[in-house]
Amino acid sequence: STDVTIDNNEVELASNLGADSLNECITLGETTGFIVSNNHVLHGNTIRGEGIDAKDGSSNGVIFGNHVHDIPYVGIYMIKDKHTHDIDVFNNRVHNINGDSFSIGSEEGGLLENIRIFNNLAYNSAQVGISVHDCCIASHPIRNVEIVNNTVVNNGWVDWGGGILMEN
Repeated sequence: STDVTIDNNEVELASNLGADSLNECITLGETTGFIVSNNHVLHGNTIRGEGIDAKDGSSNGVIFGNHVHDIPYVGIYMIKDKHTHDIDVFNNRVHNINGDSFSIGSEEGGLLENIRIFNNLAYNSAQVGISVHDCCIASHPIRNVEIVNNTVVNNGWVDWGGGILMEN
């Protein structure tokens, strides 16, 4: 896909089939030139699921002005197996997540680069406010990640977690 805009939607109870529904409420895969803005994403799958994902080779996009909450796994996520790059994530409010508010991870070996997370609010998430993680395989190619001027409050209230985690 190219030149996609997802703006001013309310997405509730998406991917809500329990363990059989492991996907996201809003997903951009293999998309070049995108805007995801001013959406309200809430009450996803109660077992596992994510709010907004940019993955699988998506590039040259922005994710801003969204309100994501009460999601069980990750609020806003940049991941996957293909070169995913040049994504700005800013002015979002993410809270009450049973995992991480914001997360970046090369779970299947695709290069993630030029990811900028700035001017966001992450609070009351069970694990980490903003994470760069090392899940799933031995090599996690990530470069040029900026995490700047975010407010990260009251995260990590389960057995581990906290504000900002660099684990890669």
